[in-house]
Amino acid sequence: MPADANEFFASQGVPGFAVGQYSENLDASSVSASCGGGDVPEEPLDVETSIDESAFSPADAEAWTLTFEQGATEGIGFNFDSGDGGENTCGSAGQPTAITYPASDPRATAVGGTSLEIGANGSTVAEYGWGDNGPQIDAAGSGYTSAPPGAFLEGSTGGVSTLFAEPAYQVGVVPAALATKKGTESARRTTPDIAADAGSPWLIGYTGAVTDGVYGLTDEGGTSGASRLVSGLEVDAKQASGHAVGFANPALYRLDGGAAIHDVLPVDAENPPTAIGAQPFFGSADNYLTTLGEDSSLAVTRGYDEVTGIGAATSALVTAFRKCS
Repeated sequence: MPADANEFFASQGVPGFAVGQYSENLDASSVSASCGGGDVPEEPLDVETSIDESAFSPADAEAWTLTFEQGATEGIGFNFDSGDGGENTCGSAGQPTAITYPASDPRATAVGGTSLEIGANGSTVAEYGWGDNGPQIDAAGSGYTSAPPGAFLEGSTGGVSTLFAEPAYQVGVVPAALATKKGTESARRTTPDIAADAGSPWLIGYTGAVTDGVYGLTDEGGTSGASRLVSGLEVDAKQASGHAVGFANPALYRLDGGAAIHDVLPVDAENPPTAIGAQPFFGSADNYLTTLGEDSSLAVTRGYDEVTGIGAATSALVTAFRKCS
């Protein structure tokens, strides 16, 4: 992994890891169980960019929570992807939204996704809640395989926890109707907390990306990538502020409404943004019509929502922790 990462950095014209900057902490069981290719593309996506909750019992969650609490006391933060399945019900009508764990732990930061539109000069043109829908152009080139906007493909996952009560930092920010499922239960932990680009993939490089045993480049993104983007901003914030960021959620929610967090707004339902071309999460074809910003049954709203949380992180997050320390 270090060799692949340094080769990738060199190909992009940026410095590689300094001596002592990269380390891995693996126990004997994880080493013996590892396959030759490692966890790809997740591991290179994590390094080069910086399960459903229902599968965990309260006892399982308690063990993780103890780890996160210890990390918080030591100035260590934990960022997890919120998931890429929208409401995460696999298309089963009437099923409750299934959020992911450990992203839903109140001592962790759950990162949702956006789709970022970038102009020719590299500036941000627009940002939408990540939710891709689309059919392919048919073989004759005269229509689509299904009527637009087509089937839901992928998007940011979010919703209300079945394991955890609402943490104090979400009170007054997450709408009460959402946290209580319209008053049907006591207020619960809701995800995600914050969001970053997930639907507009970027380059990563690793051995086996294209050909087994050979280093190559490929596109990756999703909320796995979004969580690493937020981690990268927090590393920069640590350097800018001169102290550890650690468990960031209380500070992030205090930053809601300021320059460090961009409130992502809903798209125009009558005229949603679209793109024609590749749909990298669903094969190599380049003839998809993708409708952006419609995330299964989850809705982007002003303020907090289940797609983007309090909103998308901006570059101002780097200096914002000076004011929140």
